[in-house]
Amino acid sequence: GQQRVPVVGSVDDVAGHVVEVENAQVRVTRVRLAPGASLPAHTHARGWLDVVVSGGTPGRVTWHDASRPVTVAASAPGAEWIEIEPR
Repeated sequence: GQQRVPVVGSVDDVAGHVVEVENAQVRVTRVRLAPGASLPAHTHARGWLDVVVSGGTPGRVTWHDASRPVTVAASAPGAEWIEIEPR
């Protein structure tokens, strides 16, 4: 069977997310993780794109489906990315 991941809650309940732009069309959030930090499983109400800025492959873009739990494992060098969530 599929392993269940405990979910903390919505993205609004997870530290490290800073809203940069929010309007009727889009919400843009910057996420920064310190070296060794991680994020618990959480969900977003809508599908969204993440764009890696540092700590991975800069420029990598990934689409995530709405309401699917996401976990970010500990990052040795730290990490930063932008989340773009269409409204």
